[in-house]
Amino acid sequence: MTEDRNEIPRWKPRRVSLAVNGALAVVSLLFALGICELGLRWFGNSSRAAGLLGGMKSDPDCGFVPYPNLVLKAIPGVFPEIRTNSWGMRDQEYTRQKPPGVFRILALGDSFAYGRVDIAFNFLTLLEKQANQKLAPQRVEILNAGVPAYQPVHELAYLKKYGLAFAPNLVLLCFYVGNDLRENDRSPNELDPTNPIRESKEQAERLPFYSLLSWSELYWSVTTAITKARLLSDIRQRIPESRPSKTDDPRRIRPDFAFMSPRQYREALKAQMRNHLNPPFRNDWDRNNFAATQKVIAAMAQIGRDQNMVFAVVLLPSEVQVDPDVRNEFLHLADGVISPEEMDFTEPQKTLTEIFQSMNIPIVDLLPDFVQAGREKRLYLLRDTHWNEEGNTLAAKLLLEPVIHGIQTMEHALK
Repeated sequence: MTEDRNEIPRWKPRRVSLAVNGALAVVSLLFALGICELGLRWFGNSSRAAGLLGGMKSDPDCGFVPYPNLVLKAIPGVFPEIRTNSWGMRDQEYTRQKPPGVFRILALGDSFAYGRVDIAFNFLTLLEKQANQKLAPQRVEILNAGVPAYQPVHELAYLKKYGLAFAPNLVLLCFYVGNDLRENDRSPNELDPTNPIRESKEQAERLPFYSLLSWSELYWSVTTAITKARLLSDIRQRIPESRPSKTDDPRRIRPDFAFMSPRQYREALKAQMRNHLNPPFRNDWDRNNFAATQKVIAAMAQIGRDQNMVFAVVLLPSEVQVDPDVRNEFLHLADGVISPEEMDFTEPQKTLTEIFQSMNIPIVDLLPDFVQAGREKRLYLLRDTHWNEEGNTLAAKLLLEPVIHGIQTMEHALK
């Protein structure tokens, strides 16, 4: 029997069919990915901004600023919800133009002002509420312009570029003595190792296929989800199994949650060692830090005088100065590096107070009252260095009288 050369082998249609089905599947997958990409670009905030840059964006003058209208969901008991208004402040919405009859305070600072607790428990939120209750019908607005990782040099740039546009009557600099004395001799847009934008970019560039897919919102959403999953896994390991499954108020940070590992916390304490040196034991680096900081603060005060507004400073104490147990751990770490005789735990407040008073800058030092209260209750979050709800409540209470006095004095002077 001869073979019919025109007969098509049976396997060829099957191969063609598989190829066609495969191509259709690839096209369908690409179409679905394209729809997801378009959807992510159309709705909500950028995943790369919210997840990998910590809600920050680069700024040519300030180095970095928070994204406006950002929403980062809370992890109950661990991380509070983060919402920024249309000006990038972690605060309620305010108009740029000051309403008639309103006394407006612009609060500058770092993560202490920005807050590690829910915004309802933030000391600036509480202070605004209490001031309005005391001074009614006088209205007071306290605009929280705190930005994590800011130094006074950043805050000076922010005041010039953004803050003055809100026409504040009072600029209140929230100066955290734990790290605000450093790097004020640098330009705010210099991408030094502490800049969160640089750190986030370096982390992102180590991700798979970064150079190929860095433009894709879908890619950033997936990598952000992976990052969050790792974070949640780490969080679960830091919270004791005996903890209750729920809290009375999910907005509150659990007292048994430690933000840092023990090693990270020890490193954070070590970084503060030279802050508490007696003046005779300071070296050139220490003295240069004070001089650079004084120069920046003087520039802010001069802006206040030029703009006919009051500039004041509130000194926020570090946990080492307040918590006896943390201080003992600190002294153990300092053993062999700095002797107890070289340290004064009322520094750097003593020196800063002398500097600011010599420049006629009003100052409020919270340290004495925090030390007294710290003997009876915990005022800082566990292995975190920031205030808990109790610490924020105390700060608002201590600031209320000086702020009301300042408002009344200024209002009387204008009459």
